[in-house]
Amino acid sequence: MSVEDIINNPSVPTAPKNLGGQPRKYTSVEDMTVKIDEYFRRVEASEKQYINEKTGIPTIIKTPAYYGRLLLSLGMTYTTAQPYEDGEYDDNINKFSHVLACARMSCEAEVVEGGAKGWYSDRIVSAILQRHHGYSEKTTLDVSGTIIHQMQPLSPEERVARLERAHQALLAVEVVAPVDAEYEELPSIAVDSSDA
Repeated sequence: MSVEDIINNPSVPTAPKNLGGQPRKYTSVEDMTVKIDEYFRRVEASEKQYINEKTGIPTIIKTPAYYGRLLLSLGMTYTTAQPYEDGEYDDNINKFSHVLACARMSCEAEVVEGGAKGWYSDRIVSAILQRHHGYSEKTTLDVSGTIIHQMQPLSPEERVARLERAHQALLAVEVVAPVDAEYEELPSIAVDSSDA
């Protein structure tokens, strides 16, 4: 069969192309699951208790389980794990994407639990959740409601009514002394200190 026959007849089967690159790291879910379980056992074994010298309170420290370190224990990077996460290597038997999604959720739950128990500082928990689990830290302000300020002209009747009320208020003010009169000195008031 010639090259022209292959080009002119697309139904002729051809050999699969060698795409090159590195072969897949895992071909079965069982192999990957064994490595993931080993990683979580190492994380649990890292738990140590010591007594704080300043407070005398027993304190637990533990290495946080985070997804980046899990991938390293699997011999992967974020880039090499991406096809597994996206399901490119999934088939009817091997569901790599499901296994990695469960492992990611286990890491997330362990970090949140460790933060709640005080094993990790807030900054560490925040950094791990933002970097490996898609969390973001932001402050939002939700303001609901509307303030409407409208200025409308007064009708002639309203204007007259307001002027009359203002005139009546001025007439009600009692004038104590004429403006031009001299002020008399007020008598001093004696304060009895026993009342105070």
